[in-house]
Amino acid sequence: MRVEEVMTSPVFINCLDHATKARAIMRREGLRILIVVDEDGMMEGVLKRGDVINITFTRTLAKAKDIMSPPRALIYPDEDALRAVEKMLGAGEWYSPVVERDAPRRVVGILGLEHVIVPLIEKNPSPLEISVSEVMAKNPVHCRANDSVLDAWHKMQGHDFAGLPVVNEKGVVVGMITQLDILSRSAGQLEIGSPSGRHRQPPKVYKIMKSPAITVKTYEPLLKAAKIMVERDFGRVPVTDDHGLLVGIVDREDVIKRYLC
Repeated sequence: MRVEEVMTSPVFINCLDHATKARAIMRREGLRILIVVDEDGMMEGVLKRGDVINITFTRTLAKAKDIMSPPRALIYPDEDALRAVEKMLGAGEWYSPVVERDAPRRVVGILGLEHVIVPLIEKNPSPLEISVSEVMAKNPVHCRANDSVLDAWHKMQGHDFAGLPVVNEKGVVVGMITQLDILSRSAGQLEIGSPSGRHRQPPKVYKIMKSPAITVKTYEPLLKAAKIMVERDFGRVPVTDDHGLLVGIVDREDVIKRYLC
């Protein structure tokens, strides 16, 4: 399976476009990555949800070029797809631009982990027949429903997570808050600064989280979690015991690593 068989089409934004335009595109399309290009259509950098969310909490005149970052990994269309995502994980990326070998600034596609997970599940589900408990991260980072969205976002940033389980005072999972939930919120409701110098408090997590959360049990197969991830476009799934208590979390990287063993 080669990259060109599973990659998706890139979405571009000009480096001089306002950052709020990038926010609007990501919110509307549900995208995790945008390719920032110059006037000739050549890649200058990439924008990820995290880059754009940071401007959501402030009033800014930043342009795309001001908040973009260089891609950590470049993928080629003729590469083996599984080896390509292994390279991406080594660079700490779940999404990377696919570029022409003889023109590394010309982007022809986007490769994400789920683009490889889907055909792997269809062709060879057996590596995912182990129980979730064998691969889950224990004592996962989480937040409470009454935490502020800003605090939840800082926690996501600090741990480089795209989402957090939300628990109640007993540790029972009651929801999930993700980057997309924050990005999809009206920017005016999240902005902290204002032209008058006044500050407003960001909303609480319970106002924008998805509830109830979709979870898996410790004894259920990883295959079930993987199908939830790709069918619902989730990056991670909370793991609970039979009482609904949060005991772990699994993500797309856990799934891919089963095929890299």
